[in-house]
Amino acid sequence: MSASIPMPPSYCNCTRQVNCKCVVAIYCKCNRFITTMDSVGARIRQRIAQVGLSQSELARRAGISQSTIAGLLSGKARSSSHLHVLARELRTTPAYLSGEVDDPELDAPNAPALDHDQMRLLRLFDTLDSPARSALMLIVERMAR
Repeated sequence: MSASIPMPPSYCNCTRQVNCKCVVAIYCKCNRFITTMDSVGARIRQRIAQVGLSQSELARRAGISQSTIAGLLSGKARSSSHLHVLARELRTTPAYLSGEVDDPELDAPNAPALDHDQMRLLRLFDTLDSPARSALMLIVERMAR
């Protein structure tokens, strides 16, 4: 006679989530453990370390406040409308950060050819009129010598 291994219940209306900083545990109402998954904060923290950024640098590159990043990392915020921008800067996908896929490299964008400051300079340069562009080019050429 073989021992029966209890199967976790399927997701239903009786599930509840318990957040413990970086890990979300899901239990059925009868308190049986269903699954554990990384939270958005844990995945962002992992990618920050892998990419080698600080929280403040990530916030600057994404154009959001550092308190938004801190809220995601601490678990106070479970998601953000800026997840797609954070994913791009962390060289992964929103699907990975939100826990939909486990591979951070799956469909991730390549590292940008230009860094953040270079892209910012190009955007600003595009706003200048022709005489201002010519003047700026002269300044840059002289500085580069």
